[in-house]
Amino acid sequence: MRGDALTQALQDSLGKYGLKATRLAAGADNSVQVQLDKAPFGAVAGWLQDVRQQQRLKVTDARIVYVGATALVNVSATLQVRAAAVDGAPGVAAAAPTQAAPPRRLAPRRLAAARRGRGR
Repeated sequence: MRGDALTQALQDSLGKYGLKATRLAAGADNSVQVQLDKAPFGAVAGWLQDVRQQQRLKVTDARIVYVGATALVNVSATLQVRAAAVDGAPGVAAAAPTQAAPPRRLAPRRLAAARRGRGR
């Protein structure tokens, strides 16, 4: 996804969270600069999560500043299309499956020492 299609998709996704960009500009390197003024922090956090997961964009730079003592923030961010999303179908890239590392097992002597509090 590039250029106008990318900015339109971002405008649509912003709308789902009740947000409106003050500035939305596509860059030459498959990036988009987004600026939001006085936006609810919770909506911004949800939108950024959605953009990362659904549109396969990564946040390469972000600045979030609270406006006074409110839950409103000013946001300036640069989002970039992940390589898999550029090469594959727009906005649809298969995520690599993640697998938790198996629990580390201690040798019986070390386990007994750890239980006694010796740690070695």
